[in-house]
Amino acid sequence: LIRAAKKGKLEKIRKFVQMGADVNFINEEHQCAILKAAECGHKDAVDLLAVLGADMNFTDKRRSSILHYAAYNGHTHTVETIAKNASWLVNASNNFGYTPLQYAA
Repeated sequence: LIRAAKKGKLEKIRKFVQMGADVNFINEEHQCAILKAAECGHKDAVDLLAVLGADMNFTDKRRSSILHYAAYNGHTHTVETIAKNASWLVNASNNFGYTPLQYAA
């Protein structure tokens, strides 16, 4: 599921979830599907995973959110989508004290 999200493969994401994959599974690197989709700029995958129940509040070991990842990597459309659907993440700071907005600048 995480690999499908990283590549933005919507049909594979749907199929894995239909087959029982945990949409909030966290791998050994403390990453999940919605985080990888955001990091890689797959706006539609982020939307789909949210609809399927993915945790929009997920943070990595540094407390960086999915919005931090999208902003840091310059994925404007993904940032807009996440900010619209999870506005509380806009001012959330990670362990380094940075907000997604600071990464986007």
